[in-house]
Amino acid sequence: MYVPVIFREYDIRGVYNGQFDDNFAYLLARAYVVYLKQNKNIDNPTITIGHDARVSSPAIVQSMEKGFVESGAKVIHLGLVTTPVCYFSTFTMKVD
Repeated sequence: MYVPVIFREYDIRGVYNGQFDDNFAYLLARAYVVYLKQNKNIDNPTITIGHDARVSSPAIVQSMEKGFVESGAKVIHLGLVTTPVCYFSTFTMKVD
């Protein structure tokens, strides 16, 4: 379940279990891997994933990791980090 308003210009923001749920997080992760494979020709992408301190974060991370892995991606956990650290990881680690 998701409400289309969560898609913003540069990110996705919404209320967990109100505007999106675990299944949406799972499907979004799968779709991202499909995008990388079909549009960037990356067969086995490596993706970093981090989270904030919200109570919902572990469930969202678990759903997304499942989607990434089932679609053929390798996941590197950054753990509890700030958004800038996640962004920085895309330039300093060998990730897609």
